[in-house]
Amino acid sequence: MKIKGHQSFYIRRGWIHKGLKEIKQNPKVFSDKDLVLTDIFGIGSNMVLSLKYWLKVLGLVEQVRSGNKYIYKLTDIGELIYKYDKYLENIETWELLHYKISTNEDIATTWYWFFNIYEGVKFNRLSLFNALQNYIESNYEKSVVERSIKDDITCLLNTYLTREITSPEDNMESPFAQLGLIEMSSIKGNNITYKKSKKYFPNSMLLYYILLEQAGERELIDLEEIINGRESICKIFNLDFSEVLGILDNLQNEGKIKFIRTAGLNYISIIKNESNIEVLENIYR
Repeated sequence: MKIKGHQSFYIRRGWIHKGLKEIKQNPKVFSDKDLVLTDIFGIGSNMVLSLKYWLKVLGLVEQVRSGNKYIYKLTDIGELIYKYDKYLENIETWELLHYKISTNEDIATTWYWFFNIYEGVKFNRLSLFNALQNYIESNYEKSVVERSIKDDITCLLNTYLTREITSPEDNMESPFAQLGLIEMSSIKGNNITYKKSKKYFPNSMLLYYILLEQAGERELIDLEEIINGRESICKIFNLDFSEVLGILDNLQNEGKIKFIRTAGLNYISIIKNESNIEVLENIYR
């Protein structure tokens, strides 16, 4: 479990491209103490720590030992994005990265909890705080200072809420806001109510990739798990039952899955003709 690894900074436009580019050019960029990272990245020292954290959370980089030091290198997904969408301009890239952040329980615990476990549809900051605090105490048998939990909730909301863009150079809005997964519901005085939402269906090849990830080595996956299981397309993208069935029907028509009913239960057979990373490549081709 990790709370507030982001130094209270949500992801800004341009950050991820800059991080991938610098690591690609110099794998020692985060370990060479002679480098002035604030000059290299053009952001403050706490923001540099935040950027390094987010690159890990999103599954874009990994730390490996090189001699007596650690260096960073791009993961397969990091390499894929840097090859096909270097400036992260495609919404499909942010859909993929949303999946990565919301399934990373170990170091993005609040994001994992909100999209996989929290059942609330409408909420305010206080209700989120109480629910998250109870979840942490019940599941990790440890307490976290209130300030850190509140900061995580603020960062979560800032990650997905839209902001007024005042100029083309304005990078204050998080790129995840375009996914429309959280929006304001009502404002009464100082009390703001938010709600889970959605703008549109994610890319079908990405959803197929998530099914492959969810199935793992299994050839069959229970429909109930796809609908209500953690790290499922339903949970991650705020989809309802009928919407998921429509997506699965389309994937069956494309020859990616097959519905199977046996012993009164509904299963999905995942047809695996490509590796998971090859499936992602099809999004950009």
